Amino acid sequence: MQMTPDTLSLMNLLAVDCLPRIIERGHLQITVIPEVTQEVLRYSESRMIAELQAGLVKLLDEGQIRQVPIEPCHHVDVYCRLYPTLSTVSVCCAILAQQQQSRLISDSQKILSILAKEMPKLMTTTSVGVLKEWHDNQVLTQEELVATVHHSASFFSPSARHPLRHWWLNQL
Repeated sequence: MQMTPDTLSLMNLLAVDCLPRIIERGHLQITVIPEVTQEVLRYSESRMIAELQAGLVKLLDEGQIRQVPIEPCHHVDVYCRLYPTLSTVSVCCAILAQQQQSRLISDSQKILSILAKEMPKLMTTTSVGVLKEWHDNQVLTQEELVATVHHSASFFSPSARHPLRHWWLNQL
């Protein structure tokens, strides 16, 4: 599975304690724009965030997360269509996902709704959707899934309107 997460979803995926093992097994390739990495590393709310940042640095150093810069000026049509409603970082994440033919991961319903309308061929999902897919495809056993959801729940949980919220709560 190839993924291009935005800032929040990258932080949520970094909270998945088995993420490095899943990448090492070859079940996942993550590509990000440098701005996403910079935003995660600048964020400084708590000690838990410092753990996520350390995990990100390790995955970057090991080459398990790849950074690919995107210049909006080379994608004027997409940028001009999306920038009025999305941030430059969100637009560049969408452009990278489209270029890499990967799935854009975002936990923002606003971003996903806009992209569904403006870029209907772009594959998208959420962090919780990734966990469910890993379980459905037997990348994670039921025991690993429950442990992962319990660990991740201290960092994030889906909103009340998230289509997989009931599934998530059943794992807790």
